[in-house]
Amino acid sequence: MKELLNYRYLLFNLVYKQVKLKYRGSFLGFLWSLLNPLSMIIVYTVAFKYIIRIKMENYVIFLLAGVLPWSFVVNSLNMATSCIIDNGNLIKKVFFPREIIPISTVAFNLVQLLLAYIVFVPILAYWKGLSLSLAFLPVLLFLHFLFTLGLSLLLSAVTIYFRDIKHLVEVLLMLAFWVTPIIYPLSMVPERFHILMWLNPMTVFTLAYQKLIYSGQFPALPAIVIMLLWVIGAYVIGSKTFAWCRPKFAEEV
Repeated sequence: MKELLNYRYLLFNLVYKQVKLKYRGSFLGFLWSLLNPLSMIIVYTVAFKYIIRIKMENYVIFLLAGVLPWSFVVNSLNMATSCIIDNGNLIKKVFFPREIIPISTVAFNLVQLLLAYIVFVPILAYWKGLSLSLAFLPVLLFLHFLFTLGLSLLLSAVTIYFRDIKHLVEVLLMLAFWVTPIIYPLSMVPERFHILMWLNPMTVFTLAYQKLIYSGQFPALPAIVIMLLWVIGAYVIGSKTFAWCRPKFAEEV
């Protein structure tokens, strides 16, 4: 951790570089980070409130409470599978803690999520009002960041040796979306399948976001404990695997 702190400026520059590259050549530039979630909210509102006419009250808020953090995870993991390979030239030429590369990837997507919340929270305040439970949101985001970072460290390391993992992750994430209670409440799932839902780590995080944002309540203590266990497990496995694979990065990329 001390070594990573010494290279914090490199981490910042890598995140800044990704933000700059994403909007390079566009007329609106950085404003797309705000327009993208705004357009998503408008489209979902029209689609689900006026066309499909979902009966669930404030369904768009319920949907976005799960979709926004889910997008953060999907984008982070998809980018993580190729982040070491894409930075092969940098790895071969410059000494620095290799963990900075996947960390910068997840941090970049966290910035995108925070920008989405800059748009979403004022709309939430207008539609539904803000509750005290949102004070827990930074804690939830931090836990979610660490969990995603652990998976990103794991995937970025093992993809060096097994390149098909990138395509496997894309397929698994697509399937995982439908077994995570994002577009439907958990209450709609038959109780006999609940155990299968809870085996999906994104279930507990999604329910926590929905509890905070949609229901205006703090997550229950058991849910927080489960999240902590997932965070510790993902981070320990990811960091250990990354450390084991790290010495051969320069040879394999």
